[in-house]
Amino acid sequence: MLSVLFAFFAQAFGAWLKTGQVSGDTQTGDICFQLALIGVGILIIDQAFIVTCLIRYTVNMSK
Repeated sequence: MLSVLFAFFAQAFGAWLKTGQVSGDTQTGDICFQLALIGVGILIIDQAFIVTCLIRYTVNMSK
């Protein structure tokens, strides 16, 4: 769930940057790229946590 919230934040922040609040296309692009990398990293960690919990639950139920 954290990754979904971050995705909305990154999208809104990226839209705000594109309005010209930060000067320079390179700087804006770099910030958006870094936000995207952080969002993907959080998504991967979030999914790994969910899969780990499901595996543990399945193993415990089979005992």
